[in-house]
Amino acid sequence: MQILTQDRKHLINIERLLEIEFTENRGSDEEINIIKSISLRGRTTNYPINLGTYRNIEKAQEILKEIMEKYEHSELLKCNEVFRNDINFNFIYKMPLEE
Repeated sequence: MQILTQDRKHLINIERLLEIEFTENRGSDEEINIIKSISLRGRTTNYPINLGTYRNIEKAQEILKEIMEKYEHSELLKCNEVFRNDINFNFIYKMPLEE
């Protein structure tokens, strides 16, 4: 399965991600202790990449759960005889835009 980043600039193979983590984006100067948004960041062996940014932790957790469900579903379908030998068989998960 592949993930298309929220900014639509990168297509990442989920198999290359070592982890996906939540990153807090805080304000600047006097707002340093205010969390402005939460990003889902993936890390490969080479570099970290921002998958998407959301208004709060609950929304980011919802998106991560959706990614996991889609990935599990794609893995189950790959085991199906019909798709097993199809090299082009792949899923692309598009990171949702923030509403």
